[in-house]
Amino acid sequence: MRVSIPRPVQLVIDDVGWREGWRDDAQGGPFRAGLNRLLGPADYAAIAAVGAALGIRPTAAMVLCEWDKTNACATQPTCTQAGTAWDNRPRAGAWSDETAELFRNRAAHLELAMHGVGHEHWDNGVRTRAEWYSQFKQKWRWPDLQGHLRVFREILDQHGLGPAAGHRLPPNFIPCAFQYLWDEADPESTSALIATAGVRYGSTPYSCLDRRSPLLAADGGVDHGVLMLDRGNSGVPWDVVDRVPANVHGESAGAESAAPGSICGIHWPNLLSETPEQNHIAVGHWVEYLRKVAAVPGQFLAANARESFAQWAYHRFGRIVSRDGGFELDLSAVPGPVISIIGDMPVIVEVSGAAAAEFAFAGAGPVLWQRQQDGRTFLALKHAGTARMATSRRAARAESAPRPLVRRDGTFNVLDLRPAATGLELDIEMYGTQPVTIVPGFAPGACEVTHGRLRIVARREDAADRTLTLQIAGHDIQGETGTLRIARTGCGHPSPVDAARVLNR
Repeated sequence: MRVSIPRPVQLVIDDVGWREGWRDDAQGGPFRAGLNRLLGPADYAAIAAVGAALGIRPTAAMVLCEWDKTNACATQPTCTQAGTAWDNRPRAGAWSDETAELFRNRAAHLELAMHGVGHEHWDNGVRTRAEWYSQFKQKWRWPDLQGHLRVFREILDQHGLGPAAGHRLPPNFIPCAFQYLWDEADPESTSALIATAGVRYGSTPYSCLDRRSPLLAADGGVDHGVLMLDRGNSGVPWDVVDRVPANVHGESAGAESAAPGSICGIHWPNLLSETPEQNHIAVGHWVEYLRKVAAVPGQFLAANARESFAQWAYHRFGRIVSRDGGFELDLSAVPGPVISIIGDMPVIVEVSGAAAAEFAFAGAGPVLWQRQQDGRTFLALKHAGTARMATSRRAARAESAPRPLVRRDGTFNVLDLRPAATGLELDIEMYGTQPVTIVPGFAPGACEVTHGRLRIVARREDAADRTLTLQIAGHDIQGETGTLRIARTGCGHPSPVDAARVLNR
């Protein structure tokens, strides 16, 4: 039997968003995606297809200038080569609205992250790499950088994907061309800038950093409240179609291209084919490759980016030791700045060689969810900051009442689970619409949303399996947080709320 804190792996795809895939860098324009065709909804659906096949939420790092419907880029001349003469009307069309709808409808398996507006910095039509920081270790003017953030937000709002439509700005950021200033002493560092837009975490190859402040670990650190992880190098050229890395991520730590961290970073063409009709072939190759990544001992595919960054911290700074016939989970070394970023995300532990039901976690709070995968059992435990938590087989065998938990088979986050005499409360963060299967430990009565904009759209009970499955919908594509209340049968009725949010038996 083995208990461990596994390493998460998150798939991150750069340069998503271009309409015209072909390169224009020889004429001083953008490098774009390096794919000689138009890019459209089918190419975004390919990313979501990988996510759906694996139960994950891949990160699409978006470049938005060619989505621009109202020529917002012209108001910030450094965004594009055309400057104030920017005119995107020839590229505009139904394709961007269809793709925006795909981001909303398939939010369970597709994350929209911030990459940039035009990927580079232009001064009177002259290109310099890159958009957020110069490759020559020079900062751009702060008002210009703020203008790029403004334009990014405006283009999201044009498509109903931004704050105007009730969606947060992306909390996840990947710097263009990986150029990034890391300096806690500089109020105009890259982290200081993106933090003003609500970014909480991101990733970039550390080989490209202009780092002037210390790290917390070899592959991670915090600057101005932003947790930035090293993504290493997958070894796949940025403009090659249908290509997976030669090495399985995390399998050969000694190989330079193995990139054994928590980020598997690639570029959009790597996941596509020469024609959109053939994208399914590349998707199949990536699904096969990522299944190998998930099978590497001691690591797993993170369900979503927030889970990946939180679990990175637990894996990097937590430890499990055998003690008194059980195990002790010690998270006391997780740095305070990281805790403030990852918030109430649970720690995921893996139990190998024994069923999870044999164990109870004394002092750890509830087991929030359980997932079985290829003979491995993953459990999520709520923690209280730097608390110490012990696991005991004897305690589990002594329990008589079943413990409530979620059987997780989705990309949503379970943040808390509170049993009570009258029922059960559950805090979750939902991406899109997904089923949530709960083992309540009692006969469930009425269900309601007591906090947040979640909606219960369907309900199903399995008496033989003693489970309750609720189909939950969230609005915000960046994650909708709310509280579900499940009453015990015969313990009264839910409090008065909008009838559309309550589903009775």
